Amino acid sequence: MTVIVDLAIISGLFATLLGRLPGKRRGATVSIISITLYTLLVGDGPSGVRVAIMVGQAVFAAQVGRR
Repeated sequence: MTVIVDLAIISGLFATLLGRLPGKRRGATVSIISITLYTLLVGDGPSGVRVAIMVGQAVFAAQVGRR
């Protein structure tokens, strides 16, 4: 459960902070890269990878205007 919360906080933080400065697309890219790096560092197994994929899809969906 903590991996889900951690990834949500990390992706939201990067997308919000970096989305304002260089642009939303770069903020989303940095957010997805940070999600990937965090998942590799934590090494939580299949559940952690599944959460990372879902959070990455949520960031991408927000970029293209989907819910």
